[in-house]
Amino acid sequence: MEMGPISEWVAGISEFLAVCVALFLPYYHKRKKEQRKVRNLKTAIKKLGAEVIAGDQDAIKALNIYLIVSFLSDTNADIEALVTQGRE
Repeated sequence: MEMGPISEWVAGISEFLAVCVALFLPYYHKRKKEQRKVRNLKTAIKKLGAEVIAGDQDAIKALNIYLIVSFLSDTNADIEALVTQGRE
């Protein structure tokens, strides 16, 4: 049984790796996008929460609106948990 030239092995491995990247790259980008959304939501809630604690009435309204919009556009369980925490 002949194994073939090394160039065919390299080409085969390269094709396999290209298929793996093509399959998993969209998942990776989606996951990173969700992580960024959660991070941005945490930052906004902390900032607006600090302003609410300081007694700013406009910040109370802004935080409430921000939490409602975030909840309605929710596609992630982490975001839902953050919104619930922010409303408390």
